[in-house]
Amino acid sequence: MKLAAPLLMLALLGAAAPAGAQQVDPEDLKQVEEELKARAEEERRLRNEAEARKKEVAALRHRLIETANSLQEAERKIAGLEDSIAALEAEKADAEAALKLESANLSSVLAALQSLELSRPPALLVSPEDANEAARAAMLLAAAAPEVEARAARQRA
Repeated sequence: MKLAAPLLMLALLGAAAPAGAQQVDPEDLKQVEEELKARAEEERRLRNEAEARKKEVAALRHRLIETANSLQEAERKIAGLEDSIAALEAEKADAEAALKLESANLSSVLAALQSLELSRPPALLVSPEDANEAARAAMLLAAAAPEVEARAARQRA
């Protein structure tokens, strides 16, 4: 201990002096005792400060661990969100492809309807089968036209 050094010094001074030699001055002794008390007080203060620092270090380590755990959790959430975004983008691409295909189909049907509408009816004098075919086609087109036009309107919108 730090207190042992001044005591050892006093003991050596006392042992070094002959038995009948000069006595230690009480003022010197008092000064050494005060120095011992001051050093003991300083030692207590330093021990208390060291203990406080240990507690601070432990608290900081705990906060560091909590922060690291929070970061890992946030990174997991970000990865999950990135996966969701990728899935949604794939779904969007599929929907756009389906929409383009549907648009192309509707365009073809509308073009066919317009072509039939603009073309002249077949000559009825040629054969009766042509008249039956023309009537059948007209009925089918009349039934399908409203649905196709509605789909085309939805497509435009």
